[in-house]
Amino acid sequence: MRSWIPIAGLIGSITFAVAAFDSSRRQLSDAQWGQLLIASHQASLAVAEQGLAKAQSARIVSFAEVVVDDHKEWLRNTIDVLGKNHIAPRDSEVSHEIVTTENAQVAALSMMDGGPADKAFIKIELANHERFLKMIRENGFAQVKNSALRTYLAEAASEFQKHADEAKLILGGL
Repeated sequence: MRSWIPIAGLIGSITFAVAAFDSSRRQLSDAQWGQLLIASHQASLAVAEQGLAKAQSARIVSFAEVVVDDHKEWLRNTIDVLGKNHIAPRDSEVSHEIVTTENAQVAALSMMDGGPADKAFIKIELANHERFLKMIRENGFAQVKNSALRTYLAEAASEFQKHADEAKLILGGL
């Protein structure tokens, strides 16, 4: 029964983060989009590492390992693209919201075990990836001025979509 309380809080924090971004429609600079990419990769890494530590199902373990490996690589690529284009990442309210949400998610997952942890992890990954995709589609392509960063944003969206699609498949089987 203890695991249901964190899940409820977790879903609330995810919903809040998405609503906060949607309601603002604020303009972000390329530097802020760079930090948003970094924060999104770091958040996925932290959640996936916690999910991996708590996973019971082999399928969840496999997915968590892929998420960890992919986001480590994508984080390095993001830093490389930003560096090559002389874009110094800069925090924004949105990147802070991502970090705050991720901290709550990791804390909630740390209190769970077994099947509830598996299901919560997949729900978190799906919500986080969908949130990122929504931000890119609704704001990113129009806001990012640097062409190399815009191209990288499109590549990142494609990779985030793959994780979201896999999470949906897994969730359907839980």
